Amino acid sequence: MKVARGEVLIFKAPTEDSISEKDPYKKRIEEAGYKTSYIPVLDFEYFNLNKLLQHLQNPEKFSGLIFTSPRAVKAVACLTDASALLEVWRNHPTFVVGEGTANVLKNELNLCGQGSGAGNAGALADIILQNRYEYPLLFPCGNLKRDELPTRLAEGGVNLVQVTVYRTQVHQQLEQRLQEVVHQSDGFPEVVVYFSPSGLKFTVPILHKLEVPLEELKFVAIGPTTQEAILDYNLKVWSVASRPTPEHLLEAVLKC
Repeated sequence: MKVARGEVLIFKAPTEDSISEKDPYKKRIEEAGYKTSYIPVLDFEYFNLNKLLQHLQNPEKFSGLIFTSPRAVKAVACLTDASALLEVWRNHPTFVVGEGTANVLKNELNLCGQGSGAGNAGALADIILQNRYEYPLLFPCGNLKRDELPTRLAEGGVNLVQVTVYRTQVHQQLEQRLQEVVHQSDGFPEVVVYFSPSGLKFTVPILHKLEVPLEELKFVAIGPTTQEAILDYNLKVWSVASRPTPEHLLEAVLKC
């Protein structure tokens, strides 16, 4: 199979921007002169929202909120009168991982997130642990969340109330979209960008099935967690974006 040198393929969970073909990461890479494809890898199902609602209705029992993904914010936004419900939480700190999550938090719930510069859970834990909290922090999360943040906070004496509010599953059109890329005339993109370990879990078996020459590709990771996941598949990581922003991704792609 031919490899298209210098072309970029982004594996990423869908957002409103990416659905409308205005994904900021894809747009920034294209502005730099790269031919870029985007394939949605994941889909999400929300649940446990009644349990989440019960906690949000009792802000006096908590010292703050934590969001480590846009999907967790979306889960809260699914609740009836979410903005009014969170009005009483404005005196509580709200912590976030990444500027993307911070932007969704502001747009969907009109809350400002602290720690948006933290590109991973470990960095956010360092920010949270700078203060003490009388009550637990409420942590809406997904079923595939890693243990690093809860472990670090527990070691630092910070209690969490975790509510799993969404589950991650493979996007229904993933294999079809990958087949389309495989059969394009100029070849499979040389530079492949992953945003999460889940993206690898769902795509690598299909790539093997389609006989994509993975050893000829240049893999780029968003953050150290995804970097580790790529290495676990015995694939070479060419560069890592230290933060989940379009500019940091472009810097990583330029190193390939």
